[in-house]
Amino acid sequence: MASPPTPTVPLDEAQTPVEPGDGSPAVLNPGTRIGRYLVVDKIGEGGAGAVYAAFDAKLDRKVALKLLQQGSGGPMSTLDPRWPKLVQEARMLAKLSDPEVVTVFDVGEHGGVGYLAMELVEGGDLAEWIERHRSPEATEPLGLRDALRLMLEAGEGLACAHRAGLVHGDFKPANVLIDGRGRAKVSDFGIARLRGNADLPATDEQTLSDTLGSGSGEVRFAQGRTEDTGVGVRWIGTPAFMAPEQFDGVLPSEQTDVYAYCTALFQAVYGVLPWSASSMLELATLKGHRPANRRAGVRVPRWLDRLLERGLATDPDARDTSMDAVLLALRRGMRSRRTAAVVAGAGGLALLGGTAPLWLPAGAEADALCETDGFVWSDAAQARVKAAFEAVGHRAPQEAWTRVDERLQALESAWTDAWATTCRASASPTVQQRSLDCLERQKRQASRLLDAWTEEGALTVELVDRASRAAAGLPGPEVCLRADALAQGDRVPADPELAAAVSAARERIDEASGLARAGRVKDAVPVAQAALKAAEATAFAPVVAEASLELGLALERSGDIEGAAEALERAYFEGVSAEAHPLVAASAEGLVWVAGARLERHDEGMLWAQHAEAALAKTGGARDRLMAHVAGLYERKGEYRTAEQKFEEALEVTADDDLYGLGIVHQRLGDVLRRQNKADAAIEHYRETVALWTTALGASHPNVAIAKSSLGSGLARAGRSEEAVAVYLDALKKLEAAFGEDHPAISAALQNLGITYKNQGRYEEAEGVLRRAAKIDAAVFGPEHMKTADRREALGRVLTRRGRGAEALVEHVAAGKVYAETLKPGHPWLVLNHINQGDALRQMRDFEGALEAYERGYDVGREGLEDDDPLRSDAATYFGRALVEAGQHARAVTVLGPAIAVLEEAEGFEDVVALGGWALARAQVETGGDVAAAVTLAKASRAGLAPWPEEQTALDAWVAAHE
Repeated sequence: MASPPTPTVPLDEAQTPVEPGDGSPAVLNPGTRIGRYLVVDKIGEGGAGAVYAAFDAKLDRKVALKLLQQGSGGPMSTLDPRWPKLVQEARMLAKLSDPEVVTVFDVGEHGGVGYLAMELVEGGDLAEWIERHRSPEATEPLGLRDALRLMLEAGEGLACAHRAGLVHGDFKPANVLIDGRGRAKVSDFGIARLRGNADLPATDEQTLSDTLGSGSGEVRFAQGRTEDTGVGVRWIGTPAFMAPEQFDGVLPSEQTDVYAYCTALFQAVYGVLPWSASSMLELATLKGHRPANRRAGVRVPRWLDRLLERGLATDPDARDTSMDAVLLALRRGMRSRRTAAVVAGAGGLALLGGTAPLWLPAGAEADALCETDGFVWSDAAQARVKAAFEAVGHRAPQEAWTRVDERLQALESAWTDAWATTCRASASPTVQQRSLDCLERQKRQASRLLDAWTEEGALTVELVDRASRAAAGLPGPEVCLRADALAQGDRVPADPELAAAVSAARERIDEASGLARAGRVKDAVPVAQAALKAAEATAFAPVVAEASLELGLALERSGDIEGAAEALERAYFEGVSAEAHPLVAASAEGLVWVAGARLERHDEGMLWAQHAEAALAKTGGARDRLMAHVAGLYERKGEYRTAEQKFEEALEVTADDDLYGLGIVHQRLGDVLRRQNKADAAIEHYRETVALWTTALGASHPNVAIAKSSLGSGLARAGRSEEAVAVYLDALKKLEAAFGEDHPAISAALQNLGITYKNQGRYEEAEGVLRRAAKIDAAVFGPEHMKTADRREALGRVLTRRGRGAEALVEHVAAGKVYAETLKPGHPWLVLNHINQGDALRQMRDFEGALEAYERGYDVGREGLEDDDPLRSDAATYFGRALVEAGQHARAVTVLGPAIAVLEEAEGFEDVVALGGWALARAQVETGGDVAAAVTLAKASRAGLAPWPEEQTALDAWVAAHE
């Protein structure tokens, strides 16, 4: 979401104060300070009061600031007896977190005048939208479905407030704002009935003028007398939208809000108000005795006319009693109203009922079922997404667009075939309806992804980079054709009102999913939180589980790992209680990653993997992602051989057409092989990842550069350092072009390059790039994060090589502290850290301290690693050399002999074998061994000591003395 613009007026310059009480609206000039808000500009005015764009300096955001009016009596004073009620309702509104309600941030007073600070919705309102798109004079006509979508969203906001105990009191199109994404948001809850003017003359005629005909005017407050009693009554609201009983003095309520909503719905459908009158008395008479005037030439389905007839009934008992009931009828009707027939034919998709007898609807019912307005990838949608990609300044918008277009075209074709299959044959009406609902939801999920891409100002280069992955992640329609999967899928309660609430929660879940799938996780989290609140209000376990799962996934991607684990655990247990096995499987699978890998609780992650396996056995779902997560856990634990085996198994079950998923498994398998010094095998897997991701994402995609950086690490481990450096530099150039110079993806490539420079003896260059890597990760993740620790560890090794052991020790101790607090005892990284600390101490000529550090590494290796693990022998070699230097020759022989034997069979340890051989030769002589054999061993070790010229010099002197 874009940051608010800088105020055009200096924050320390307050100008014209508010001057209430003269009967005219207060006027604020730019620069006026109201509490902590600085007025930027006036943006509107109505019966609710003047509205200003203002800047909230405390929270660095723009807001809408509304000075409250009391009818024609000027600004509302905080001494008004209704002010405490307004404050109470504003606070209740502030607790609402609903995408269809304008958020209230603050309520306060300035100079005795009340104001509200609210979300700034920069767009028009529904009244303007109806005039432009649906009225008889519409300049840009739009279809009925567009109008119903906006009214459905507005109704959701109204229903949300009702569930919280709030009444609007003046619902009308002018109080429904439309934001930059084209989404409706209801504003001005509860304010109408607090703004009555007791000083208006007692007449039923002095009010409306032309506002009766348009419905776009201000709220009116009038006094009059009933014809048969003569008792004074008070009218509160905009008369065109008031229920008939309100003209008799009935106060606003949820039921009158329902009537107002249905009046607005009528206007959105027909483009005109149900009744037009020139006086209050005429309007009241028409509402009580005449049917609504439907505009000729507008085709409206019968179900919608029936809904409007109920909603506008004169008798309150004949109307729907709640917004939830109205919305349920509206949703059901919209699902059945589909405007373009699908060509018959199933296109080879399997029938829902398998071998069960087919159920075929008859006549008009069959025609209705087989009608659809199609999938979301229309020509207009394609043009909108393509334009958004091109406008963001992406380096290769056509490349990204092409892959998104290919995926959505394929999805459209499969979805259309699935719809035709479902419409024309099914095992039963129940299964058929479930399948249609499943397909409709998949369509909505795709639509929400398009919304997330095309919202003005929301798209970034990084979001375009992940667009093809986001499109690939949309579910395919095949699951909607499986009767067994449908039986475990989205459940709908029998009670109509509860079903409406569940449907509303699922719409919010899908919005959160679309934002998260697009990569807009910061926007997705509050929407997911609102979805969970809506789900909790239903107390319907399946939808609570679904919302908790969506929130957990969004929190994990936003960096709130503890919060993600908590939400996923709730999703799991709610899913278990509802026997919603797909949700149980997805939640447990998420916890394998979140708890096991992100929180480094490896054993807990393994337990969640067992739960996920059990749930998948019931659903028949794919196991590839779970298997990759489990393999990753073994890798995090340092059990590389087991991880290698598990990644191989994950490759076997990953679908051939999942190019991105296959690339991930190949890359991670390459990492595990490289850690075991199986460099040549690692290189092959890295090359496979580069090829797969180039095909799936495009050659310029930054993920391809990341894969190339991994390839460079494999080449470096194989001793092909010049090739590695060339690959790293090419990858870095592409990553910097994609992300800039301070992105965490840059730091990983820098570390790989720095280590390779170190191995080439280019220590100054190595130190420079490793310091840059450490600085990036410390800024992004914090100084005590594992990634930062890794960078500092690599930097320490370079500093030791440069003869700056004291500085190196600082880096290694800092990294070791993070490792010790994060990793399981016996982890390979702890072993390496102790070796590195020993090297730094030895360089400082603190041989006693070095011996202790090496021994800790040796002990940790024996505790956590297998006997034939090369790293365990690596630690033993450094410890053995320290024993020789400490004069403990006999123990050195027993430690070094077995270690060298293991390392000689492993790849990539030639230098360590040389260090060990040189130390063992000295120990053998000191313990009375064969001198000639020891000299031969020393000579054989000389070439491997090339990185340490000082060691070669000492070896040459020792050989000369003992030959």
